[in-house]
Amino acid sequence: MRTLLLTLMLVFPGIGLLVSIYFGFDLKRFVATTSEIDSQSDLERFKQIVKKQMYGALGQFVILIIPTLLFLYGFFSRTLFFRDVAYLIVPSLVILAAGLYFKTLERRAQTLPVADPQLQPERDRVVEVWKHKPFPDW
Repeated sequence: MRTLLLTLMLVFPGIGLLVSIYFGFDLKRFVATTSEIDSQSDLERFKQIVKKQMYGALGQFVILIIPTLLFLYGFFSRTLFFRDVAYLIVPSLVILAAGLYFKTLERRAQTLPVADPQLQPERDRVVEVWKHKPFPDW
């Protein structure tokens, strides 16, 4: 049982890292190909990428809470020991590093210039939702 718990405590962060990389490179492609939002179609593409980022973050949350729950279960059932918390901390640090790397891309996407002043309010609203709400509302 101990081996299974420790394995799962490593598998889920591995999945989380893959999810982070997938969504991060998706955002990187968007930022690389879009220097500014200058049309309604650019704004719609921006909304779609932000929507994917938001749902990816929610999925990431679920994926990354599982190792903590597994550790708590194992610890309180006396299958795991306090030193096994390293199986929780080390993968979390790797995911944190990946998240910090991709955070710069998020900031670049959130501050993309808008060429058409009529599109600015909607872009700003999308960014506010992205930053402060769990679900897209467009």
